[in-house]
Amino acid sequence: MQKIKIAFLLFITCVLFGMDAAAQNVDQLIEQYNAASSPEAKAEIAYQIGLSYEAKRVYSKAIEYYENAAKMMQDIPVDRFGFEQRISVMERNAICHAELKEYKKSENIYKQILFIYRQWGNKRGELYILEALAEVASKAEDYRRALEYTEEALTLAKQLKDKRSQVKLYNNLGFLHKKVSSPERALDAFDKAYTLVKENPDVFKKSELAVVLQNIGVLYTNLRQYDRATDYYNQALTIASESGDKSEMAKVYNYVAINEMLSNRMNKAFYAAETAIKLAQEVDDLETLAFSYKVMEDLYRSRKRYDKMAEYEQKRLEVENKLRVQEEIRQREQLRYQLELMQRESALREAQLAQEKERAERERIQKEKELREAQLKLLEEERLRAEKEAELERQRRLALERERAIELERARAEAARQKAAADSIAKVQAEKSAAEALKAQQEAQARAKAEAEARRQAELAAEREKEIQKYYVLVLGLAAAVIVLVAIGLIQTRKANRALAQKNEEIERQRKELALQNERIQSSIKAAKIIQQAVLPSNAIFSVLFKEYFVIFWPRDVVSGDFYWVYAKGTKKIVASVDCTGHGVPGAFMSLIGNMLLDKLIKLQNLTEPDAVLHKLHKEVRLALHQGESENRDGMDVGLATIEDKDRETVVVTFAGARRPLYYIEKGTTEPKMVKGTRRSIGGIQNEELGFERHVIEMPKGSYIYLGSDGFIDQHDAAERKKFGEKRFLQLLASVAHEPLEKQKEVLEQTLREYMRGAEQRDDISLVAVRV
Repeated sequence: MQKIKIAFLLFITCVLFGMDAAAQNVDQLIEQYNAASSPEAKAEIAYQIGLSYEAKRVYSKAIEYYENAAKMMQDIPVDRFGFEQRISVMERNAICHAELKEYKKSENIYKQILFIYRQWGNKRGELYILEALAEVASKAEDYRRALEYTEEALTLAKQLKDKRSQVKLYNNLGFLHKKVSSPERALDAFDKAYTLVKENPDVFKKSELAVVLQNIGVLYTNLRQYDRATDYYNQALTIASESGDKSEMAKVYNYVAINEMLSNRMNKAFYAAETAIKLAQEVDDLETLAFSYKVMEDLYRSRKRYDKMAEYEQKRLEVENKLRVQEEIRQREQLRYQLELMQRESALREAQLAQEKERAERERIQKEKELREAQLKLLEEERLRAEKEAELERQRRLALERERAIELERARAEAARQKAAADSIAKVQAEKSAAEALKAQQEAQARAKAEAEARRQAELAAEREKEIQKYYVLVLGLAAAVIVLVAIGLIQTRKANRALAQKNEEIERQRKELALQNERIQSSIKAAKIIQQAVLPSNAIFSVLFKEYFVIFWPRDVVSGDFYWVYAKGTKKIVASVDCTGHGVPGAFMSLIGNMLLDKLIKLQNLTEPDAVLHKLHKEVRLALHQGESENRDGMDVGLATIEDKDRETVVVTFAGARRPLYYIEKGTTEPKMVKGTRRSIGGIQNEELGFERHVIEMPKGSYIYLGSDGFIDQHDAAERKKFGEKRFLQLLASVAHEPLEKQKEVLEQTLREYMRGAEQRDDISLVAVRV
């Protein structure tokens, strides 16, 4: 009993020390997670945090970080975060859900992994997941489903010739048949496990043989074949004794004691039970010791020795109580650890939020500072502009004043010149009058006439001077009017400039709003592109289905109204190329509807005949778009083919098309052939009496088939706006028929680029080719 107390104290110390060390490790990981910038780093660290939580049984927190890692992985390309890492995250998530007894969630995740392994053809991974599904179903006490998973796994283990997995699965089958009350089937499963272990001593350890022997012995005890059970128990005891495993020996002796008690060989039963107790005490195996006390308690009850029965019952209860206390302490410490981690994580998050808030505040202050500086700069520029305008106005006024002064000076000069001329004329006339006073009377008339003429000239000069004065007044008036008009013009110009500045500010604000709206629209379109790319089949899926293939996928806009679809159903491989109404975002929405409906019809409703799929797809599109009760006429053109091996040399290609053809080149030839689709579309108003025609073509393996939209053929050039055309397309296929598909793709794309050089792409372009 003293040993039990010491072991118990050591257990508690280890639990506490281990949890403190783990808490520090998680703290470091969370700090790294918060500091990480790349999605790859954050996803990897989230996975490591999940592992740390799982190791300490904090399964709810482990699930939280596993799911965070899974979400981030969706946006990371496969070449930077591989499928194996993604599956590891899903697997650990499923294990944690199972530990929390959330068996349905665990089963659903395992089924997703199983689907991926089957798509890859990874038989080993498929076997492992089937075993995990059987274990989850067994824990959920759904033994029938567990049997189904186990039998499926056993068939796969036989194909892989995995003897170790076969033994494990036969053992599990035995237990499950026992649970559903089929002892004969259980015994058959245990016998097969025993035979495999016995026949392969180089593969299995003797301890593994001992486990199988115990299982068979327990089953014979339940079938009341006590002597046969004894034989198997003795063989198990021999192996356990040779290995010196006292704990295992104690367990076998317990089974022996029960078997002997039921066969009424009480002395042997007591001996076996006492031996089990002694061995369990020596190795301090409390669980086995409690079971041994229970066996001894039952033995004394059958002998009606109630005093001894009570004694061993008390011993059993003491050991069970210690085990229960250990478990309660472990659970309490687990809860304490979980709360402590949550508090630490909360504190770290608060610290991070505080840092982000502080950084945001610094950025806000910096932006306000920059805004104030920009405003001050604008004010300074406005002040300088106003000063410049005022200086220009002053210079204009000075120029006008100088012009006015010059005009006045010219007017004065002209008046002085006219006056001097008049004075000179008067002087000449006076001199003439004085000179001619002495002349004869006969000159009097001439002199009078000259005087009259002189007076007239004087009058004309006076009138001319008045006209000049009027001209000066008119010039001054016009100058004043010009000055007033210039002043008014300057005032109106300043008002217009201010209005123009306000208009410019309004235009700038509207431009920013439009830019923001455009940015949001572009962000939404980019998100739509990511969604569309996630829906399209990956290169990994193509590689699983076809040894050689290519895909040409050129959306006219960011997202496309074209899409392609591949799947394997039974022995058939299915390829489809779909051209939806419109392009860009409307076309992309239609492509999502088409993809979803193909998943529904082929994966869920198990339709595989191309004509039947197109017929049903037409009805589903009309139903999805409510075309029977609206004016919506959207739809899609489809080419759909199934590929199935006929024999080792030949494949059968079955094709149906809705306005889209199938092109193919048989192996050993270079002549492309075309199978036209039916002249009706999917969706909208169609001739319902016209069914989709099914074409069956046999061709040698290694032939090429091509499916695509009309974007390639209808693309025009820049010079003549002439379409590439079907004839040119068939000639191009013929020229590359001898090349592998990767080289064909390169030539096709290069030829189309050169043809459309300088021309806009008019429609979405898609073309899928596979080697059958």
